[in-house]
This record gives sequence, structure tokens and C-alpha cells, in this order.
Amino acid sequence: VTHECLMRGVAAVKPGLRVERYDTTFHAVALAGAVTDLEAADTIYSGKAALLYQLTPAGNVYVSYGSAATPPGSANFALSAQPNNANNPNVDPQTSRNLELGSKWELFGRRLSATAALFETRNSNVIYTVDAAAVPPIFNQDDAQRLRGVTVGLVGQIAARWNVTANVALLDGRQRSQGPALDGRRLILLPRWSGSAWGTYAAPRLTLGGGLRFQDRTFVNAANTIVTPAYYLVDALASYAVTPHIMLRANIFNLTDARYIRSVNNNGGRYNPGLSRSLLVTTQIGF
Repeated sequence: VTHECLMRGVAAVKPGLRVERYDTTFHAVALAGAVTDLEAADTIYSGKAALLYQLTPAGNVYVSYGSAATPPGSANFALSAQPNNANNPNVDPQTSRNLELGSKWELFGRRLSATAALFETRNSNVIYTVDAAAVPPIFNQDDAQRLRGVTVGLVGQIAARWNVTANVALLDGRQRSQGPALDGRRLILLPRWSGSAWGTYAAPRLTLGGGLRFQDRTFVNAANTIVTPAYYLVDALASYAVTPHIMLRANIFNLTDARYIRSVNNNGGRYNPGLSRSLLVTTQIGF
């Protein structure tokens, strides 16, 4: 249920409430023949509210708040019989709350748009295992995670034929754990800095472009002892209008042939290497 209303000096106020009922049934048969039947069902509530204020015809500021809940088995419909697993039907749904303050401005006769936002997200009901060796394991849901961030973006036309798109994000995500060894450690797979910049220059029939993508190092494990290095990637583009209806385009990815890790899994035991230097040539035909 959402509602929008207008107030004097305020562009819009948007509150909303969401009620969800879920019912998950899990049936698994092991190779040895053991059968696991689990079921989870509950009703969860979430909501949002946003206030947008138009400072000038070219600029506004907004503040928003939102909440969400993640019930057991919501990722892939798989439930777990392990008592201290987030997908066990008996644990409480993890909850998330986000508060954001941002602004958007149209510059240079609305040819360029600039955005910025500050936000904080908190996840609650995160499982903390006190003693995994106990039968059943001793645990609670008093751990949490906190993420604070800043994002800045720019998109539009800075000259008659020159278009740009740029964004940068600074993220600080921390564990809020009862385990002193992990409390305050950075969240896994979360870069502190990341962003990209891309620009194109369009002549009458020829367009040239290039850009940079970058990502800071990340930690693979909760103890922050396994690290994936930071990387910077350079891309390029050239397109040519052969006729008004035929366009040839060439994209070069990872122009400097940098080595980088695209993703990791298995607690850092496996990684997927990033794409090496590559060329993609395409033809666009219009009718």
C-alpha cells in the first residue's frame, strides 16, 4: 500500500507499507537415501517513507527510510536443518533498515545532471554461533551489520559533442559481532572505493569513447585475512556510420590487459579471473 501527497514547498511525501505472507516447503533426498522435509511459514512487515523537497527548479533534496525482512529460504528456496543456519525454519527473519539523504541538480541549462547521497544500512537478527561443537549448537541472533556510504554521480553533456558519465562510491561496512575477533571487521566482498568514468566524443559520422573502471581491494573472509587486490580497467569504443542505416562499432575491454579477480566463492578457495583484453565488433542496421 503506497500513498503520495503534495504539500506546500514539498514536492512529494511517499509513505508505504508492505505485508507479505510466505510458505516454503523443502524436500531433499541424499545419495544415501536420507530424506529431509522442512517447512517455513510466517507473515513479515516492511515499510518505506520518503520526503522530496524542491529547493529550486533545478535542484532538490530528499530523505528516505525503508525496511525489509529476509525470511529463511528466500535466496534459493533451500531450507536447512542446521539449527544455527539462517535458512533454518525456526530462526527469525533477518531485518534491514536504510536511511538515506540525497540531492539532485540539473546544471548548465539541464545538460548535466549531478547526484549525491549519504546513507546508512543496518542488518539485524544476524546469527552468532557461541559454540558450534555443542549438540545442538549454542547460538543467538544478536549480531548485526552496519554499512555507511557516500555516492556521487555525474551524467550529461559537458560540450556540444562530448558526453560523460561518472560515479564514485565510498563504502564502510562493519560487522557488529559478539565475537571480539570479528567485531568491527569489514564486511566481506565490500570494496571501500569503487566507481567508473566514461566519455564519448561524437563527430558527424565517427564516435570515439573511453573510460575507466576501478574497485578497491576486498576481504574474502570475516577475519579479513584473505584479500582480493584492487584493480583498474580501461575500456575504449569506436563507432562509424557507414550509411544513415548501417553502423559499425568496436569495443575494446580491458585495454591494458590487467589481471584481476572478478569474483570469489568457497570462502576464498576458488576465484574467477577477470576477462583479459578482448575486442567485440558489432554491426547495427536500422530500417
